[in-house]
Formats: sequence, structure tokens, C-alpha cells
Amino acid sequence: MSEELKLPSTRQRLGLRPGVEPYYTVVEQTPTRLVLRSRSGANRRAGYTFMVRGFVLLVLGLLFFGAGYINLLEGMEDAWVSVIFGTVVLGILGWFGLRGVVTGWAVASTVNQITVDQAVGTIIYMQSNLIIRKRHERTQMLAMSQVAQLRLRARSFVSPGLLARRRMIMALELLTDTGTVWLVDSAADAAALSATATALSTVLGLPVEQAGREAYQAVPAADR
Repeated sequence: MSEELKLPSTRQRLGLRPGVEPYYTVVEQTPTRLVLRSRSGANRRAGYTFMVRGFVLLVLGLLFFGAGYINLLEGMEDAWVSVIFGTVVLGILGWFGLRGVVTGWAVASTVNQITVDQAVGTIIYMQSNLIIRKRHERTQMLAMSQVAQLRLRARSFVSPGLLARRRMIMALELLTDTGTVWLVDSAADAAALSATATALSTVLGLPVEQAGREAYQAVPAADR
């Protein structure tokens, strides 16, 4: 299954994965072509979190369902009420649980790729994942002629999870001629993005410009 988001839309919908560690690695590089692919296992942690939550909901639903039948077997008064209640709860929690497991598997199997090709003058963001044995793909295209600037910019990032906190990161971005921003990759330190930035600069024929370095450097290293 394939879905393509064509021009003139220049709003990024794929590859929006800011974080403190680089998400992409260079898998193909020539003077006219560059392919970046998400690191192996980069999405597994998030996917497994969804799957665990889904399994917990399934187990809770089965516990309610089992408790109702135990009451019925023991001949307790109004046991059928417990059975009906347990069945309803199992249906609701089971639905959300299965959805969480399927979503988690899709997230864990997700692969993101960015292909920059001078021959066709395009930058293609591609996302694929495995859902019930079928590989689903989505693509979004940006013309190279639309890219006005390649930059490293300091920006804030709120880490996911219960212990979420705001941190400063460096983001490698494409700025279009209409002023929209497309994220390429990000990391806690600009040095971690140097290989990707250099490769992208070469194929695009644009220098890597710095934005917000003073703001980033003002943040203590321990808080980055």
C-alpha cells in the first residue's frame, strides 16, 4: 500500500522525530545522491511500550471476565451480572489492548528513509512499517529547488515519558523558499550530526549555516 503526498504541499508530515541522539545514518552517498535511513531498532523502544500497554489491557480484561465466570461456577447470587459485566469489560479493554499491540508492532517495525537525488531534483521522505504481514509505505516529496537553506539550529525538546523534561538540542533542518522548515535529524550535540550535515551539504550544494548557537552554548553541558 502506498500513499504519496505531492507538491505543492510543503508542510512536513513524515520524519518528524526530534531527539537527543541521531535518528538517521548514511547508507548511500555519491556526489549526486544521498540516502539516509533510520538506525536499526530506533523505533523499537516506543513500539514495545505500546505493545506492553496493550498486553496489560488484555490481561485486565481477561481477569474481569474470569472473575465473573468464577462467581458463576461457585453459584454466587447475581453471578450472571458479574459475567455480563466481565464480558463488557473484556470487550472494551480487549479492543484497546489489541489496538495497542498492533500499533506497537507497526511502530517497532517502522523504517524511515530520506533520499536526495540530483538526477530527478527531489528529496523524498519515506516511511514504511509492517502491519499484519503487509508492508505499508508513505512518501512525501520536496523539490530540491525549493530548499533555500540548510542549517543547524538550536531548539528545545521535551523528552517523552513520565520523567519528561525540556532540553536543548541541535536540529539539522531544511528551510524552504516559502519559509517552512523540514527536519532532517537532531542530537544533543552538533558534532553528532556532522557526517549527515556534510553529506547533505555536498549533494544539495548548500553550506551548513548555524542558527541559535549562542542559545545552545549558554545551556550547561549537564542539561543538554
